[in-house]
Amino acid sequence: MIWACNRAGTVYDGFRDDKQFPVRPRNLDLILRLRSINTQKQTTMRIQQRMAKLLAWLLCPLGAFLFTGCVAIGTPKAKLLEDAGTYVSELKAQNKLPGLTSTEHSRLIASTPWKGGGEVSYPASVTVRVWKQGDDSTYYYALVKDTREAPWRLAEATRCDKNDKVIEPLFPK
Repeated sequence: MIWACNRAGTVYDGFRDDKQFPVRPRNLDLILRLRSINTQKQTTMRIQQRMAKLLAWLLCPLGAFLFTGCVAIGTPKAKLLEDAGTYVSELKAQNKLPGLTSTEHSRLIASTPWKGGGEVSYPASVTVRVWKQGDDSTYYYALVKDTREAPWRLAEATRCDKNDKVIEPLFPK
C-alpha cells in the first residue's frame, strides 16, 4: 500500500483508478489498527487453509481405506492395488485411458471384490474408480492380471453418473 502526505497534512491511502482518497491524520491511528486487524485475519485465513489441506491429506488415505476395505500396507493385495493404480496413471499419462486425457486433473481409488488379508489368487481383478475435476461422472476401469508376472489388461471401462447409472460404455465399444 502506498502512503503519501501533502503539505496540508492530508494522508493518502494508496491510489485507486488514478484518484487519491484523502484520509485525515486524526483517523490515521484507526486506519493503521484496521490494517493490522485485516493482516491478522489474512494470516488466520492462511493458517486455516493450510490446516484444511493437511487434514485432507491425512483423511484421503483414511477415506480410501474405509471406502475400499481393509488392506494392510505391504501385503500382496496392497501391492496389487498400488500396481493397478500405477497402471491406470501410466495409461492416462500416455493418453490411452478412455474418457480421460493426460492434462485433466483427477483422483483415483483402486478396489478389489475381495476383502481382508491373505494371498492374491490369479487371475486377479481390480476396479479403479476415477473422478475428473469439474465432472460429476465416475469412471470405472476393470483391470485383469492373469498371473503374477503378466501385465495388466484393461477389460472394461464405463462412465457413470453420480447415481452410478451407466452413461456410456467406453471400452470395449
